[in-house]
Amino acid sequence: MFTLFFLVFFVDDTDNLIKGLGDSNFYVRENAQVDLIKKMDFNLYLRLRDIKEKNLEIVRRLEIIKKNYKNKLRLEYKVTIDGYFEYPWIDMIPYEYKGEGMQRCDILEIYLFNSEEIEVFGNKNSCWPSYRKATQRWIKDRIYSYSEELFKKTKSEKDFQDGMNAKIAIIQKDMEAMVIREDDYWKFWNKKNPARIKNKLLK
Repeated sequence: MFTLFFLVFFVDDTDNLIKGLGDSNFYVRENAQVDLIKKMDFNLYLRLRDIKEKNLEIVRRLEIIKKNYKNKLRLEYKVTIDGYFEYPWIDMIPYEYKGEGMQRCDILEIYLFNSEEIEVFGNKNSCWPSYRKATQRWIKDRIYSYSEELFKKTKSEKDFQDGMNAKIAIIQKDMEAMVIREDDYWKFWNKKNPARIKNKLLK
């Protein structure tokens, strides 16, 4: 009996908070939004995602709440390379790469040649930081794109986690291929890859 009461109370509380997002009182709307953000978990996200609401203020605030939750959840998914503390140069993408319908030249065009940091490319002796930044942007965009796709269609937290882990594994494989090419570059010049420092991970 107590369990049933608790569940009903929880559902009613959430319903009231959702309704509160459209209240005529600004402070009620703000407090309802803050409380929903605090309550957010994946099950509540799914519920908010599937709400069909006509009140534009509720719709606007629901989007803010969902976006906040999605951004926090994305932070849990990162790419790391053991013994490598930098993102590899983006031009180390293998020439035969054709992932996600994009070829190597397409990625370089988007993330390198159109970069706002083009004036600080430097040279490979200074490790070409802009080339590494370009890779970082590419990876972050991929994680964002993958997660958005899953957020729209997934039906459970486990489905989302499994989907993201599979996508991260793909990115990991791409990064490892780039690192191998970067190692080969330094070997050609009889130098050790300066990015290979043990016990440091990608930021």
